[in-house]
Amino acid sequence: MPANTTVSSTKKKGRRARLLVIALVLALVAGVGYGAYWSVSTIRAPFPQTTGTLQLAGLSGPVDVKRDGYGVPQIYASTDEDLFRAQGYVQAQDRFWEMDVRRHLTAGRLSEMLGKDLVDSDAFLRTLGWHRVAQKEYDTLLSDETKKNLRAYAEGVNAYLKDKEPGDVSVEYSALAFSHDYEIEPWTPVDSVAWLKAMAWDLRGNMQDEIDRSLMKSRLSEKQIEELYPDYPYGLHRPIADGFKVPGDGDGKGDGGDGDGSTGSGSGTGSDLQNGAQGAGSGQSGLTGQGNPNGAQSGVQAQFAALSEALDAVPALLGPNGHGIGSNSWVVSGKYTTTGKPLLANDPHLAPQLPSVWYQMGLHCRAVSDKCRYDVAGYTFAGLPGVIIGHNQDIAWGFTNLGADVTDLYLQKVTDRGYLRGTEEVPFETRDEVIKIAGGGSRTITVRTTNNGPLISDRSSELEKVGRKAPVTNSAPDRGDGYAVSLRWTALDPGRSMDAVFKLNRSSDFKEFRDAARDFEVPSQNLIYADAKGPEGHIGYQAPGKVPVRGKGHDGTFPAPGWDPAYDWKKKPVPFDELPYEEDPERGYIVTANQAVVNAEYPHLLTEDWGYGSRSQRINDLIESKIKDGGKISTDDMRTMQMDNSSEIAKLLTPLLLKIDISDPQVREAQRLLEGWDYTQESDSSAAAYFNAVWRNVLKLAFGDKLPKELRVEGECLNVPPADATVPEDERNKLVRECGLRAPDLAQPDGGDRWYEVVRPLLKDEGNAWWRTAANRTDEATQTRDQLLARAMKDARWELTAQLGKDVSTWSWGRLHQLNLKNQTLGTGGPSLVRYLLNRGPWNLAGGEAAVNATGWNAAGGYEVVWVPSMRMVVNVGDWDRSRWINLTGASGHAYSPHYTDQTDKWARGELLDWPFSENAVDARKADHLVLKP
Repeated sequence: MPANTTVSSTKKKGRRARLLVIALVLALVAGVGYGAYWSVSTIRAPFPQTTGTLQLAGLSGPVDVKRDGYGVPQIYASTDEDLFRAQGYVQAQDRFWEMDVRRHLTAGRLSEMLGKDLVDSDAFLRTLGWHRVAQKEYDTLLSDETKKNLRAYAEGVNAYLKDKEPGDVSVEYSALAFSHDYEIEPWTPVDSVAWLKAMAWDLRGNMQDEIDRSLMKSRLSEKQIEELYPDYPYGLHRPIADGFKVPGDGDGKGDGGDGDGSTGSGSGTGSDLQNGAQGAGSGQSGLTGQGNPNGAQSGVQAQFAALSEALDAVPALLGPNGHGIGSNSWVVSGKYTTTGKPLLANDPHLAPQLPSVWYQMGLHCRAVSDKCRYDVAGYTFAGLPGVIIGHNQDIAWGFTNLGADVTDLYLQKVTDRGYLRGTEEVPFETRDEVIKIAGGGSRTITVRTTNNGPLISDRSSELEKVGRKAPVTNSAPDRGDGYAVSLRWTALDPGRSMDAVFKLNRSSDFKEFRDAARDFEVPSQNLIYADAKGPEGHIGYQAPGKVPVRGKGHDGTFPAPGWDPAYDWKKKPVPFDELPYEEDPERGYIVTANQAVVNAEYPHLLTEDWGYGSRSQRINDLIESKIKDGGKISTDDMRTMQMDNSSEIAKLLTPLLLKIDISDPQVREAQRLLEGWDYTQESDSSAAAYFNAVWRNVLKLAFGDKLPKELRVEGECLNVPPADATVPEDERNKLVRECGLRAPDLAQPDGGDRWYEVVRPLLKDEGNAWWRTAANRTDEATQTRDQLLARAMKDARWELTAQLGKDVSTWSWGRLHQLNLKNQTLGTGGPSLVRYLLNRGPWNLAGGEAAVNATGWNAAGGYEVVWVPSMRMVVNVGDWDRSRWINLTGASGHAYSPHYTDQTDKWARGELLDWPFSENAVDARKADHLVLKP
């Protein structure tokens, strides 16, 4: 489902009743029934004061807040505490509803705000315990300076909230007041720290792949699953730091943390759940159906089907988790730029939200000194002090998701008393959690935790039932009361990522930048760097993060047997000094776009599930084409690269589509659209519309219809042979009606660049079994590549005829590929009036799946945009006032503010705004000036 804090689509009945009540309030807000005076006053009450003077308790001196014509604030103060106190105040002015929803999410308390439909997702999040971990970080690990800044930020937020009724803070509270009493609680430092856990969850790596591989076993052979998860194409797509070698290690072997740590990139063997091998240690591993046709796989498969459904119900604030989603960042040395200094670009790809997940801001000490150490601007998260991505007076930096595998699922043998470890039963750590519900009532849950994390299967009655019944092989332990599933995840261990944010904001050179990255433990990100020192400046890269060293025989691609200690993580993660980095590489530029970080010889396992590098290689090629023969790259060239719409799969597949002999004149008419097409996905392109429809249908026919129901789109039904191994053999040829179960934006095949690499070798194997499809009422069975391609072209023609009309000259990619911005809570369902008041759109977009301009769509679910470049920036290093930036929406979270979506039209066209940094440049663009006084 779209990445918003909303309820599962399976539980709309209760939500719809509540939203009908809320709709009445919002009808009044819109001026329906009770007159314009009440509606205008209700809407405008939360709008912040942005000019004149206000008192802010706790300040040591005056603070200036200067906003440009887009409402973007630049704050000027004389102490660190005043700077962050003012940041909290200003972000609360514009975005407190968003901040309040986020802190309830991270604490597992959404049902206190939005009602009983969110109790199950709250229970899951309480089981993970994000807020508890954040509290431990604050109490025991974070530096005194970080705590001081967090407290100042919280005091600023609370100063804004003081003496305000909820309806004076945001119009959404007026809606809540009509259904139940709600009081806004004071903001705490831990509320800020906990947001980093939500970031880490949405960027957690391959957990969904781990589940999906397990689910595929009900329909596909091991060989087929391997074909759907091909190796990274090192020969086609360059890794980030392809020449990196572990320092001081000539034989290419790092120390592997503690223990043997012998798992290398690309060399894992899988767990016993995959291959049925007997494990080391207790000798009680092996949970597979091999040698037992009704073995554990059917039970394990059902377990992970239930787990996948439970995960789908957890609100994902940043976006769908998969191979398509990611980010772009690259930096070019001054040797190859028109400015003579580095240029740095970044555009993280996240779920489209309203307001945007990002908040643009500048934090400036009037004079940088020991008592005021910050002069920084960029993109922040409302609710979190400091700047996440941007630049200060010395350096610039950007982020993309590293994709490190930092989660593992463990199957646990459990009883009421504890769980099996080797040959002994170990007691659980337990705690009770009380979940309060808006309007009254509560639910109490018991969280049980193992050495390999909390039992997330306790949050699913189906998982509990299946665990009691799952058949097993003789090598697995006795069933007893059943099996459970636990989650081991680096973010559930306290860390110092909040320290890293402030260190990064203060860094002045690459050494200090790397020192900051050392503390950035979760989420694991690719960090790029630039400064203006020396004749051409410097560029760099660092892969930070806490990456586990796994036990024997475990590569993280399949769940592991929790009862065998040989599969535990080692005590120490991959050493930071052995994580990849680069400084001023000879090539003169660095590209990170979720591709492999290192080559296959790197000694540590970071993940077996990299993004497959289509976007990154396109960026590499664009840079190379500009700098060859002495060419130089300009700031506008960087912007143009960000908007590149070229499709790698179109280049691969279109020549074959044009060779297909099509007899149907209407399908032939559509086929002709591809003649002379340059493979770019512009919004007005009819060829792009038709090709992407063909690609979607190729994937559906060749792969989607052969996947288990747990991976297919919910509600889409097929007649298929039974998957359950317990069905008698004489009934296995009978077809059963089976309907998909997964939300459209999470279903498979999603069409990301993993599927490019799945299809690439098959195109040369015209008789491969994947090209075979069954006959239906209108189509004959296909046996070859060209037969399936012809059928996909026909299906695409009629699909677009239904959606866009019969006349192919009127087709356009943008009409299919639309962005709708939705308020993250009340705008995601319910009556049309609510959506009309809070949501905006549509916008017809260019770009597409795995293009550099990554306006993502899920090929299984449809063409709607499900992730976007959530912001774009191009930093002109050293000449900071010539930098450019844009946000997806606007600075304000207030629905009728002029700054609600005032950047979106420009964002959709690929334009960037001026980004002033010096005070003179800020003053030149100043539209509002607010002075905060003690």
